[in-house]
Amino acid sequence: MLIDSTLRESGLHALLRRPVTRAALVAFCAMASLVTSLPVRADASNGQVQESEPSFRVEPVSGPSLLTRVRTGIASSSFGRLGLQGRVPAEIAARFPNGRHAADDPGWWMDDGFELSGADLYRLNCRSCHGAVAQGLGEVIPSLFDPIKASSPRYVQERMERRGRSISDEVAEKLARGAELGLRHRLLKGGQTMPRFAHLEQREVDALLGFLEVLSGVPGERATLRVRQPAERVGEHVVMATCLICHDSTQGRRRPVADRDVPALSSFTVDYSIEEFVRKVRTGSPEAGKTRGRMPKFPYLTREELMAAYLYLAAFPPTEDRRQAAEN
Repeated sequence: MLIDSTLRESGLHALLRRPVTRAALVAFCAMASLVTSLPVRADASNGQVQESEPSFRVEPVSGPSLLTRVRTGIASSSFGRLGLQGRVPAEIAARFPNGRHAADDPGWWMDDGFELSGADLYRLNCRSCHGAVAQGLGEVIPSLFDPIKASSPRYVQERMERRGRSISDEVAEKLARGAELGLRHRLLKGGQTMPRFAHLEQREVDALLGFLEVLSGVPGERATLRVRQPAERVGEHVVMATCLICHDSTQGRRRPVADRDVPALSSFTVDYSIEEFVRKVRTGSPEAGKTRGRMPKFPYLTREELMAAYLYLAAFPPTEDRRQAAEN
């Protein structure tokens, strides 16, 4: 695989066995951004992994945070703080193994990329706001169960029967299709307080919906879908969907007085080493023994995923907006 030989020639594998300097990582990122990796998906019928042409383009993060966009402060919001609420039942977790590699190869995630299930995509993109099992937080952050059930013909028929109306299979299918189209549109465009997830491509959404179907008790065939993606793409998921909730892409946005010390994403690779960044996100403090600030903890994000996020920020520096990124 091209990325495998490039990484080994770069010497970054050796660097990962000791503390990684920012200069070394940035040098690698400049080279790695030129390497194309193939995503793969698991066939729903037999679970085999199949290669396909890349259907996504990694883009730099840009624009304001969700909190800046909805004009609220960290202290008065639950956005980004529900990741530790709830627990995925063991029988469901067993259906979505994470496939992590042995600890004796710290560079596996750059050699092989990440093989993501729908559960992984949910964890990277949705969990911090909707909770571990998509339960949400009442009217503030809605549960995802009802929208998913509305996309199931069986549940549509059962709901109509409870209302004293019987509908045909054809009508149920049509209503369910419309509900799923609405759900996909909401992911693409966002809502009043929900951010846009325009970075997700169709197969990622298919896998994500497959996991949500299992959580919601909806029958479906998408639960086995998996996509393999390069490190910078996984880093993009983490930054776009988790970090951008509270952190603006660049400095200069108007924020509540209490939040003006919240650093922009553009400063992360300048102010933190990769080890400090990983520790800060997972524990809330960049150094062991230091008092943590207001930042919530994200222990459900793996060390490798966070290193990938750091790599992504170094290789694709945050910009003020996407138009500026396109011009550059």
